[in-house]
Amino acid sequence: MNQIQMKKNKEELILKKRTIFSILFILSFIFSATALAEESKIEVWIDGEQIQFEQGPFIKDGITFVPFRALFSELGLNVKWNQDTKMVIGKNDGLTVELSLNNNQFTVNGEMIELLSPPELVNNFTYVPLRVVGESTGTSVQWNGEKKAISIMSSESQVNEQSESADSDYIVKVNGEKVDKDKLFDLMVQQLGKEKTDALVQQLIDQTLVAQQLAIEGLNVTDEEIADSVSKEIERFKASFGSDEEVEAYLLRYGMSLEDYQKIVEDMIPFQLQIEKLFESKIEITDEEIATYYEANLSTYTEEEQVKASHILVETKEEAESILQQINDGTDFSELAIEHSIDPGSGSNGGDLGFFGRGVMVPEFEEAAFNLSTGEISEIVQSNFGFHIIKVTDKKEEKTPTLEEKQEEIKEELSKVKTREQYQLWIEEVKTESEIEILF
Repeated sequence: MNQIQMKKNKEELILKKRTIFSILFILSFIFSATALAEESKIEVWIDGEQIQFEQGPFIKDGITFVPFRALFSELGLNVKWNQDTKMVIGKNDGLTVELSLNNNQFTVNGEMIELLSPPELVNNFTYVPLRVVGESTGTSVQWNGEKKAISIMSSESQVNEQSESADSDYIVKVNGEKVDKDKLFDLMVQQLGKEKTDALVQQLIDQTLVAQQLAIEGLNVTDEEIADSVSKEIERFKASFGSDEEVEAYLLRYGMSLEDYQKIVEDMIPFQLQIEKLFESKIEITDEEIATYYEANLSTYTEEEQVKASHILVETKEEAESILQQINDGTDFSELAIEHSIDPGSGSNGGDLGFFGRGVMVPEFEEAAFNLSTGEISEIVQSNFGFHIIKVTDKKEEKTPTLEEKQEEIKEELSKVKTREQYQLWIEEVKTESEIEILF
């Protein structure tokens, strides 16, 4: 009921509506956990040529592993096994890569680099995290989701590709005259203003740095993880309302549908998951932290007493008295609500208002509703909206969930807080260490 239900918590919802420009290379390799059995489905390309391996890449614990000897040989390195040192060594002019099984460190020209996971021996083939490829050879890695293909591109090929794609700088041709992207960008800056444009540029820088670090560490965000997170976020959003109708009404005030909101979530979730993937191995939540957070936020976890009620709203007391008499004579309450109630939010629904707590309805209505028993019908109640007849159909007693019931929820929340904190520290540090040139 729009006139009666002034639900404070709904007004406090902050609808995050922003556009995320998707111009990053997708560096998530969506392989099956049984990739070794399905290697024929995964294409590997180096500088535009498809490479065939006896055993293809696979993913373990979110980290992409690639066959060392086969891949590095294709990249021009001479790969050998040193029986004395128990190390795999790849060499070419000016480059030496050394690593050993079950060791989280490898060296590039003598410089030690730390890995999240050590190389592994699978069916007598040495597999290394994809990070080794990027950090040791300076190659670029790209994933094509439609073709299920990994593309590894050398520095020389990257330069050649850039020179061959000069026409991509243009967006339209009018009577033979090309209009370049700079004009479109200038128009966007005029429309958005410098402050918003600068913020978007910084956002793109952040996204690019995160994507680069994911590639270095050989980490992925899968389609399944994205779909699961989108679904959970939509359900969490809908659960903050009493009904689907309330969700639709709320979004309508912002000129949106639920489908529009879902598209916004789908744009936001991948970057959020990338950040979580980067830091999840560095985040630790203790039982003590969970208990402290629970005690500090206990009041917010308490589910207040609620009633579920229906009502019939009319303009005059005389009409209300007539309807109440019909109810007492046995006429169905919901049918009378549909026929007579002037409340546009609930009348057509048989007067159903759903569950509500204290502080939601106007005082006169609240007092009457909370003093009724389940199944009981009120006398006539007057408010500034008119005259009500109220029927309580269900009740929920106040309930405080236990620590055990809230433990996983709190752990997830604390993990997000710590991830945000670590991400902010990391992104500021990595920006100072990176070569960033803003070209406008």
